[in-house]
Amino acid sequence: MAGEVSWNNLPSVILNEVFSYLSHNDKVRASSTCKNWRLALSHPRCWRNVHFVIKPSDKSNNIDRTRYLVDCAARKLHYASVTFDSMDVVCVQETSNVVESLSENSNLRRLFFKPSNCSLVCPGEQDDWPKYVERHFGKPLITAVKKSHHLEMLSLGCLEELVSSHAKPLLENIAHKHASSITVLGLASIKDYPDDYFITDLNITLLKPLKNLQILSLDYCHVNDNLLNILSDSCRLTRLVVHVHGIMEEHPGTTEAAWTTLTRNLPNCGLRLTLIHSYDGVDVLHSKILKRAMPLTHLKVFFCEKLNVEAVNQLSFYSETLRSIWWVDSMSCQGNTTLLQRLDNVNPIIMCCWRCHHLEELVFLGHKYQFLDVYAVIRLRGTTLRHLCLAAADIAFHHHQECVPQLLEELEQDTSNCLKKPWRALVEPQLHSVIWNSEAGDSDEFVLPIVLQDIEP
Repeated sequence: MAGEVSWNNLPSVILNEVFSYLSHNDKVRASSTCKNWRLALSHPRCWRNVHFVIKPSDKSNNIDRTRYLVDCAARKLHYASVTFDSMDVVCVQETSNVVESLSENSNLRRLFFKPSNCSLVCPGEQDDWPKYVERHFGKPLITAVKKSHHLEMLSLGCLEELVSSHAKPLLENIAHKHASSITVLGLASIKDYPDDYFITDLNITLLKPLKNLQILSLDYCHVNDNLLNILSDSCRLTRLVVHVHGIMEEHPGTTEAAWTTLTRNLPNCGLRLTLIHSYDGVDVLHSKILKRAMPLTHLKVFFCEKLNVEAVNQLSFYSETLRSIWWVDSMSCQGNTTLLQRLDNVNPIIMCCWRCHHLEELVFLGHKYQFLDVYAVIRLRGTTLRHLCLAAADIAFHHHQECVPQLLEELEQDTSNCLKKPWRALVEPQLHSVIWNSEAGDSDEFVLPIVLQDIEP
């Protein structure tokens, strides 16, 4: 009949235009209509942003689905993120296939790794794992950087093997080819053994050409006055993320003068400082690491088995910049009653809440304190405290170190009223097992999702 539209024979130009208005899920549904519509789904425009999820226990994101996505998209996408179980050999192999396929993509602009742990469990004998990582991760990554026409963002996902062995050649190639385009660079790691690890020979002078770099993460072993001066003179940095592990005796630290220069030249730059299993670092946090001139916005201390009261007291230096404090330890660690033993002194967390005008997030787990301290915190911060995370088991009620249900219920109601939103202290099922007992879980599972957010634009 004249004027009748044959929807299954629409020109590809029109189909591609129609698909451009649909969400990814709607495109997939529409492509099931007929063969021509399925072909439209293969257009590069439909696969610019792909999140690969490689977890064999997750039936909705199985290995077959990942392989299909690799075939469809890996060589044409612009933005890729890879979430995978790095402790599962099959998942690591499939992830290496993704990386090798991405190495052939000249359109790649963004690549973020999101592993489950800081280490990779590879096929074969453990002594051969470094060779596997180099062959199936390191070399393809370097090839991907070389082949890309316009790389904007790269994060190695805090994977120790990638950072320690391949951060240097990756930075060399980025500085050579993508100096004007790179805006986000994640080279910080998490150490499997924080007291004994290989220090990457990273040439930080290669950061000089990166004029548009906005977010950078590095390990503390590379942070010194030379780095701060390079960043001050060379780029448009808005966020510097630093991970502290062991503290080497020969590490020079930083000076107030270098931080003053950085904050003067980069007034919009904020520092996010994270200590992870840093037993040395937490001891010298107040004396060697923290400097008054730091533009500190976020402090995270994970599983360092100590509350450094002097360091918490010094956080008042950052009254105009500090927005977030995370201090998390296992409840089984020694010294978790430090605050209860300071009966004649004000809880330093309270002083932070009073002096730091922009504090909006407080996560404090694994250390005991009095319930009256919670009242002080909520009354000082009120609705400006966007996120308050406390555990019921940490709250002491007068001389009772164990939870008193009636008093806890009153505290929760008063806190909800003060914050003007429902609030409850966390109970055991809501907490990761490693917070209850350091031997009962893997701290990477708790820490990694949190620290990886620091590198997100």
